[in-house]
Amino acid sequence: MKKLVTILAIALSMIAMTTSCTKDPVVKAKKYSFQTELNWSIKAYLFEYNDAGDKINSQTVEKAEVGQVYPFTAHEDATKVKCYLKYTILGKSESKWVQQVFMLKEGSTVAINVNGDTIIGNKEP
Repeated sequence: MKKLVTILAIALSMIAMTTSCTKDPVVKAKKYSFQTELNWSIKAYLFEYNDAGDKINSQTVEKAEVGQVYPFTAHEDATKVKCYLKYTILGKSESKWVQQVFMLKEGSTVAINVNGDTIIGNKEP
């Protein structure tokens, strides 16, 4: 009987140790940054979307300066970012979408760089 109690006590302590050592999975942050190489007066709206396509968060760069990197940490459920620009060039104000969807990845930073090669348009990508 004494051996049975001892065996049960050892078994219970081993079960308790294995369950207490189980760690929750580590979720790495999803990050992105905005940068422009254009010498325009730019206000950037960065919209974060989940897998279902719902807009769940947004960030704004009020007046983007050339070469300045603006870092952001995305909402935990965000999977992609779309960029909408309001800018003034040669005295004319425009509003356009960057025609690319930026997919977020856990543990890395996605760079959104607006330059002379960036395709912009009137329709949301």
